[in-house]
Amino acid sequence: MLDVEQNRRATKYSSGEMIRRMLWTLLQPLLRFSPRICFGWRRFLLRCFGAKIGRRVHVYPSATIYFPWNLEAGDDSAIGEGALIYNLGRVTLGERVTISHRAHLCAGTHDHTKPDFPLLRPPITIGSEAWICADACWAGCNGWRRCDRRGKSRRNEGRETAGHCDRKPRAREQSTRDDSMSYLPDVREMKNQYSSATRGTL
Repeated sequence: MLDVEQNRRATKYSSGEMIRRMLWTLLQPLLRFSPRICFGWRRFLLRCFGAKIGRRVHVYPSATIYFPWNLEAGDDSAIGEGALIYNLGRVTLGERVTISHRAHLCAGTHDHTKPDFPLLRPPITIGSEAWICADACWAGCNGWRRCDRRGKSRRNEGRETAGHCDRKPRAREQSTRDDSMSYLPDVREMKNQYSSATRGTL
């Protein structure tokens, strides 16, 4: 059962983070209401709050970046209109990465297996020249879990994940694919049954 009181009593952020959050909340309108073409100003503002921003990075004014100090963006990357960078954990973008309109990178979640529902901050890493398309949602996996193809999670056996779920070996993928298709009827058998049932009726 979820223990709401214990969750609310838990310390989720350090005092330094709380101060930076407050300052960023007060100054974020300087990014939000800046003219669209002022990419240099937004790079400067994000760097002032600890973001590692490369050259010619385009961050659009309507993008939401929760914690600038947890953002790293390589040269020539872009974060589009309405994109949500929920970077409680670190979000790293390689060079020439495109985060399209209204895409959501979610680097924050909770451990649902514990009653106090503790906050987790799994990092996300997007490789160079990757494209996260419009309205897509990309979530970091917990560092101690990894997800299988059916959306369930299991122990990670000590391996770390960052922003993606580990893919299983090819043989296992084929087995999973076969299992997922096992409920489908045999099309050839259906065709033979139909032929037998209709033979001589035309």
